[in-house]
Amino acid sequence: MLTDYFDFTEKVYIKSKSGIQEIIERTKYQPVGYCEIYDKKSKKLLLKGFNKIMLSASEFMALRMFKYLDFEYYTTPTYNSHMGLDVTVPVLQVEGDDPRKNSIIMKSLSSDYTICLFAIGTSGCPRGSQIKYEVSNKGWIKPKDLVPFKYVDFNNDLSESERRIYFGRKTLDDKHKIAYYFKEFDSDPVYLREYEDGTNWTSEVYQDESTIRANVKVGITFSVEEEDGRDYFDATTGINDARFSTVSLLAAWPQVSNDGIVYYQDIRPFTRLNFPNKDLISAGDSFEFRYFLYF
Repeated sequence: MLTDYFDFTEKVYIKSKSGIQEIIERTKYQPVGYCEIYDKKSKKLLLKGFNKIMLSASEFMALRMFKYLDFEYYTTPTYNSHMGLDVTVPVLQVEGDDPRKNSIIMKSLSSDYTICLFAIGTSGCPRGSQIKYEVSNKGWIKPKDLVPFKYVDFNNDLSESERRIYFGRKTLDDKHKIAYYFKEFDSDPVYLREYEDGTNWTSEVYQDESTIRANVKVGITFSVEEEDGRDYFDATTGINDARFSTVSLLAAWPQVSNDGIVYYQDIRPFTRLNFPNKDLISAGDSFEFRYFLYF
């Protein structure tokens, strides 16, 4: 099993006449996300493991949880600005309380800013190895390591219905290609209130004196289909190189263009899970992810 854990540290300060005594208390380690990856056709379980939460997710939680941080902003970069994605809405570099700037900033601090996309990449494991790299919370899947789900010619862009599934569009003028780096989930999130044994807890939970842990978690499913990623490798390094070894959940907010197409903004990584290489070489390869985030 792949295991990455995230721990919370609480610091308590007790002030006395002799000075300030610092007491550090660590809670038990706990996973923040658990993922199972299946062969989509056979439903065979291929691997399972715990992800690591990324630094931008820590910023997200801190900015969401405390009222007086409303006008603070993220320091972590976005894929939009770093990659120059099509129709990127910039955070205006203006002084003071300019309403244009604040309206954009507040979008990423509002309920519109949610975990709604995912990305895959090749940097979770060496090319010829099955030993995964450790995940650093201050990293992301570097743009050069992302695997575009779709990689199409200028004259063969995605249909309107396909563009409701694939996002992170970037026009590559020098290659006469259009890449779509991100994809939406297969299902809406499911809110789960469960004990560790799988039974539901209710409003009577405070009367429960058992030792079984109670959890709040959100379940989502998403897929890498047999058509995903293959065109990119076929057009670049060759189909025999087609693979992925890392997955990242992403947060963003939707900006609707004049033609009704959604271009997600402020796209940041929230989780990452590395694993041994999964091939996309065969035309029949497809993978289903069943993901649970714990809170």
